[in-house]
Amino acid sequence: MIKNITTPFIWAGALSVLLTTGIRALTIDFEDLPYYSSDYENGSNLGSDYFDDYWEYNLSHFDSRGAIFQNIRFADDDPYFQGMWHGWAYSKDSNTVNPGYDNSYSSATGTGAAGSASYALLYHADFMGPSFTELTSFVQLPTGLDRPLSLDICNTAWTVAYMEEKFPGNTFSMTLTIKALDAGMGVISSRDIILGDGMSILKDWTTIDLSGFGSGVNFLDFTLSSTDAKGLFMNPPAYVAVDNIVVIPEVSSYLLPFGVAALGMIVLRRRK
Repeated sequence: MIKNITTPFIWAGALSVLLTTGIRALTIDFEDLPYYSSDYENGSNLGSDYFDDYWEYNLSHFDSRGAIFQNIRFADDDPYFQGMWHGWAYSKDSNTVNPGYDNSYSSATGTGAAGSASYALLYHADFMGPSFTELTSFVQLPTGLDRPLSLDICNTAWTVAYMEEKFPGNTFSMTLTIKALDAGMGVISSRDIILGDGMSILKDWTTIDLSGFGSGVNFLDFTLSSTDAKGLFMNPPAYVAVDNIVVIPEVSSYLLPFGVAALGMIVLRRRK
């Protein structure tokens, strides 16, 4: 004989079903991206969404698992920024032996997270000013997946080499700031992650919890900063590697049918 069915019991059962069957997490892992003439793609083969005649740069993008990553690349014959890129690139470069400007595409481990092949790279060229950095520092999440759960980050080999030389014994630090943005690019929340300081340097892939951002997140915005700076410009190589961005749909939209059922079930009683 069932005397009463309580709301917590129903919701707990509904949530358990959804977590095991209904809500599918998507991992943006960059393993679906093509390579052409090298072990990285910095915009050379991405085509053009827009070409600026004055500055001679292409604004383009690449798409991994439905997420969109922006890229700017200057023409090879540009008088100021010959072939320079900014924003997002992707890589499978494994050269960690001789890091430097000519090897700016390798993570500190030489792999993606958990030994995978591919990963994304953010280059935040702050010296180019906000008119460029704000165009390309964000990631547009896949349609309908507006709740980020986590991502993996790692310094690049070049950045680690710089920090190991300059940071010990100093008060320098380098920080990655991730902002959750809504559809109108308004800030929902943000989180700071220390990539290195005088005490420790991030040399391995590390999972960052983003579940506190909640839902309604359409974009993730990434910014690098450092106390090791000259004027407005940071001295460390302004790169960070990113992998395995995990996103899910808004949970409440999936729980609504269970809520309707629960309201009906609560009033059901069997009497002797």
